[in-house]
Amino acid sequence: MKLDGEGFTQHVKIGDSVEKGKLLVTVDLELITGKGLSTATPVVISDPKDKKIELIKEGNVAAGEFVLSLI
Repeated sequence: MKLDGEGFTQHVKIGDSVEKGKLLVTVDLELITGKGLSTATPVVISDPKDKKIELIKEGNVAAGEFVLSLI
């Protein structure tokens, strides 16, 4: 099933600077699950440089919970 952006609201555009805490995207999870789709979300670290990634929690997490740390 293709959503074509339905259920997602973008709060930044290409070229914007972002900082910790900046809202990037909001998602209507009820719409997604109502269409029978999974809300599982991968976490991608695109450029960790020389940092070590420490997993804090896996599986289901609540909004605002920490899942990893870069050391």
